[in-house]
Amino acid sequence: MPGTLSMRCSRNPDGAGPASCCPPAGLVRTIVLAPVSRLAGLYERAFNVLALNAAESLSIIETGIGLGLIGSSIAATRHMRRLEPR
Repeated sequence: MPGTLSMRCSRNPDGAGPASCCPPAGLVRTIVLAPVSRLAGLYERAFNVLALNAAESLSIIETGIGLGLIGSSIAATRHMRRLEPR
């Protein structure tokens, strides 16, 4: 019995497609569908993949940007301290 895959939007869990939830979800579905379907087949289980809504996606992007800025600031400060004359 092969595994099955269904994708649902966290904002619209009653079965509406993820593409109607937020535009990037349709793109994610096309990228993720084949590998996750293969994985579901290996485990012979059904997988429910939840798509993020726009607010959740924005939150993840903002967190990534914030962590990137903090990391680059630390790296630049360390580099500049090494270049200062003593």
